[in-house]
Amino acid sequence: MGGIYDGTTLLGSVWANLLRSDVGALLHDSGVHGFTFSLPSSVRDGNPHSIHVVYANGAPDLPGSPKSLTCASGASYAGYVDTASCTGVSGWVADRNRPNTPITVSLWDGSAQIASTTAPSPRSDVGRAQ
Repeated sequence: MGGIYDGTTLLGSVWANLLRSDVGALLHDSGVHGFTFSLPSSVRDGNPHSIHVVYANGAPDLPGSPKSLTCASGASYAGYVDTASCTGVSGWVADRNRPNTPITVSLWDGSAQIASTTAPSPRSDVGRAQ
């Protein structure tokens, strides 16, 4: 289990147990060496961060680590309601800080939420918008 750090602050640990066939071909084994780790919101504050990935037991950084990144704080929503009728509502919604990521949209009647759905449908007209 390796550690993920923001500078010297431990963000979490992760098992490297996901299939990576490219690594398996290189090492001539099963390839169960991959990992993913979702960074917490504390990193998305608009400030620069130095993300370190270390081997188990506090060993040195993996090659390619640290990575410097600056993540925008919060969401940067954009959207538009195209139609609203007695049979439904349509439009588009996106978070500019997470392109190509479907997000959830909720419909409200005053203070009561009446529906919620993920907006995964491609909209080429929105993709071309500036």
